[in-house]
Amino acid sequence: MARNHFAIEPPGRIRISIPGYSPEDNLKEQAKRRSEKRKRQQRRDEAAAAEARKRQEAAARERLQQSQSPPLAGDDDVEALSRAASQAEEAFSRDLAAAFSDPKEVRHANE
Repeated sequence: MARNHFAIEPPGRIRISIPGYSPEDNLKEQAKRRSEKRKRQQRRDEAAAAEARKRQEAAARERLQQSQSPPLAGDDDVEALSRAASQAEEAFSRDLAAAFSDPKEVRHANE
């Protein structure tokens, strides 16, 4: 058993032969299942990371677009701006007409 009388070797494996049963095949099948499970988990992790990256990039694009575009005006804002513009235009038209009209007429208009 021992190579020399100072070496102590553990006992060998006990091998039992059962027809139709192969322990090596079972071990290989278990290793294959573990490998496939690891690969599936890795693919899920990579898909989740890619999805998170897509969401982050979309959020960054959205923030960039919002920072570059002017704020949107609502209907009330548009109406208020329209009224202010028409009032400014009327005042400008009056001042322009007064500047080019006869001074006597301006005096009468101011009275």
